[in-house]
Amino acid sequence: MRRLVISVLALALLNAGALAQDFNWPTEGQAYQRFQVDLNRDGRAETLSLVAYNVEESSYLGQLVVTRSNGSVLWKGPRPTDPADPMIFGTWDWGSAGLEVVGDLDGDGRIEILGALPQSDVRPATFRVLRWNGKAFQKVFARCLLEEPRKSGRYQWTAPSDRFQGCRWIGSFESTSRDGSCVARIYDTIGSGVRLGTAQVAPDPKGFHVVRWIDPPR
Repeated sequence: MRRLVISVLALALLNAGALAQDFNWPTEGQAYQRFQVDLNRDGRAETLSLVAYNVEESSYLGQLVVTRSNGSVLWKGPRPTDPADPMIFGTWDWGSAGLEVVGDLDGDGRIEILGALPQSDVRPATFRVLRWNGKAFQKVFARCLLEEPRKSGRYQWTAPSDRFQGCRWIGSFESTSRDGSCVARIYDTIGSGVRLGTAQVAPDPKGFHVVRWIDPPR
């Protein structure tokens, strides 16, 4: 059942994702990301949007808004300005934070949003997970996805850390496939320097695991 739910959501993400990525610098009040998903399991898809506010020359912020299939607003998130706020979305001259994965990540029947918090340096990305409770999206946690055990291909939810030497982590998610898996960007600091790779990964109860390597870290 879980696989079916994620697969349907993944197809919706594919259809919406192409539209979401084709934009110039947004204007005040413009929706610059849109994803469709059935939040309430009633057979009708709601639309999740990021709507631009505080648009400036080098930055803009995004308010998370949920609309019904008829276009009416179901819920609006806050409009924070602190980059550390769990509900912050936007782009700055030093980093960005958007919607990366939307779906039932843990198989409990509820919809989660996964997206990295903004950062400007090379260290494990901190992903915040927001969950729809029937009325609003609320923060569940903010953690890193570190490989554990080493070279196991399993990336487990781990408390945020500044440690970045001698480990692998998921740095971002780039797309969602029809089978519910995602393409993730992998950072590797085992050995000297920083190596980058991409892999097809799928969610599991502890985080994500590699399904196959597309481009191993090198």
